[in-house]
Formats: sequence, C-alpha cells, structure tokens
Amino acid sequence: MKKFFISLTAAGLLFASNTVSTKTNLKTHHISHKKYETYNFNISFKAGSSTLQKQYLPKIKAFADYLKKHPKYKAVIIGFTDNKGSKKYNLKLSKNRAKAIYEELIKLGINKKRLSYKGEGGAHPIASNKTAKGRMKNRRVIAVIIK
Repeated sequence: MKKFFISLTAAGLLFASNTVSTKTNLKTHHISHKKYETYNFNISFKAGSSTLQKQYLPKIKAFADYLKKHPKYKAVIIGFTDNKGSKKYNLKLSKNRAKAIYEELIKLGINKKRLSYKGEGGAHPIASNKTAKGRMKNRRVIAVIIK
C-alpha cells in the first residue's frame, strides 16, 4: 500500500492537505513527510517565463508572514509548467519559477535553511493542457510545508 499526497484548491482556501492510502498505482505527487500542508500561491506565469509579476508579491508576503509565525516549519517550493516545450526545458523553467519565489521569501526575511525548491515540469497538471486557460492554471507554484 502506498501513501499519496493530494492538493486541493477552492476559493478562499489557503491551506489544504490530505494523505490517501491506496493499492492502485496512481501517478501523483508523493511526499515522504508525515505532517505537512500545502500553500497554493495562486500565481500564474506567462508562457515561457519565470518572472514574478508585482501583483503577486502580496501573496508571497502572506506566506512569508505565515512562516514567521511558525519558525519551526520548513517549506519546499515546487514549480510547474504546462505541456508546451520539451521535458528538459519545462523542468528548468519550473525550477526557475520555484527559485523566483524562494528568492523572494529570502528577501522577506525567511532563512534559506528553512527553504528548498524544485521543478516538476509539466508533471501533475491541475487542468487540461488543451486550452489556454488550462495551460495558464498549470503554470503555477505551490509550497509544501513541513512541520
């Protein structure tokens, strides 16, 4: 039996987490830590870009404030892309998106020893890549909070 991590988002929901045990071989994002929450920055990136737009800085600051209130928590920042482009390109782009938020959190006073980042490329889409709206939703960054 395997345990899988599932992230859900809904309007007005900041933190959501769930661990599901299953006997099926699902392809989903797996986290080995037992206690965690996720934070969806709700940041969209332009296609092919890892540049943070200023309008999203308050969302990053809100997460930094949360981490400051919980000094023992650590976070893994994970970037994603849509399915346009090569796998190698999307892995690098998603890592750069996560790194952009990681660097902003450090500027906001979060110790880099509490943070790490990685890219997942086009893995784990949350919407269809067949539409522009779906691809925009897939170009995102989340944080996994480790307690």
